[in-house]
Amino acid sequence: MNSHQVIFKKKPAIIIVTTGGTINMAKDLAQKDNIENISIVEKISRFKTINELASIGIIEFSNIASPNMNPNDWLNLSKMVDELIHREHVAGVIITHGTDTMAEAAFFLDLTIKTKKPIVFAGSQRLISEVDSDGLRNITNAVRQIVSGKFIGLGVTINFNHYVSFARHARKTHTYNVQGFDSSEFGYAGFIDADTEVLLKRPLQHLALSKPKKLAKVAILKFFPGIDDAIIRFLIEKNYKGIVIEGSGSGNVNASLYNGIKHAIRKGLVIVISTGVKTGRTMPIYEFPGGGKSLQKLGVVSSGSLSAEKSMILLQIALASIREHTKLQSYFNECI
Repeated sequence: MNSHQVIFKKKPAIIIVTTGGTINMAKDLAQKDNIENISIVEKISRFKTINELASIGIIEFSNIASPNMNPNDWLNLSKMVDELIHREHVAGVIITHGTDTMAEAAFFLDLTIKTKKPIVFAGSQRLISEVDSDGLRNITNAVRQIVSGKFIGLGVTINFNHYVSFARHARKTHTYNVQGFDSSEFGYAGFIDADTEVLLKRPLQHLALSKPKKLAKVAILKFFPGIDDAIIRFLIEKNYKGIVIEGSGSGNVNASLYNGIKHAIRKGLVIVISTGVKTGRTMPIYEFPGGGKSLQKLGVVSSGSLSAEKSMILLQIALASIREHTKLQSYFNECI
């Protein structure tokens, strides 16, 4: 037996926490063009396959579309799941969540919950009322992932269309196809086949932070050709504590934005540079005003391969307790 694997002697207890999203939506039978929110608690409780695999408990945290979820919701969700996962009899927790912000929610919980037990996000690209709905299959595979006992000590993962992704690496890559997520150049953590559950790899390292009482106010600003520093100055006036800038290429901006960044740092804001490119890292290569090396000299934190959205989440949590550049950079460096 693998040292990280757990063999359950009886049917394991799994708690499913529902938050809403497409998996909670169905066509209104009376008005077929309308889509309405429903509760999936009854569907899960009556789904024989899931209940044969584990002793299932269900908690409804919320029932909202995931664009309406925000980091404060995830902070409260983290507190709930943290309490649930540390109950002695609980083998794992599954969170159903809308796919639009699922990768970000999973990363938030990955940063703020310390446990070896599996916490798995699942959802759907199809309405629960559609013939080809993928929701219950994804939940079933998440249950199988936990019951297998193989996926211990991975941090938070996403189980979608048979693939298991680390929260850190997962990105939504399609608006509608059931193969909605991938892990880019990092690859999947594993997969669920018809006859077995396969663990491919374990994380190299795992950053864990304390839950803050209050999240820092952080914005994302996307670089585009011709942008000036007006938005940065506006964010300073609105008392933002940090800004994540989604730059071009390896983490570059133009001279106007460079001047705005310099001004923001003088005002005490923390600036993180990320890239909108899907693969690759931010790197301090170019020395022109706005190039990665010039930003590094100003004291800008490099996101590495973290997306702008996940960089925002990390900065919101980290700034609640520290502001020192070297320590902040070390946090981003750990997110490999």
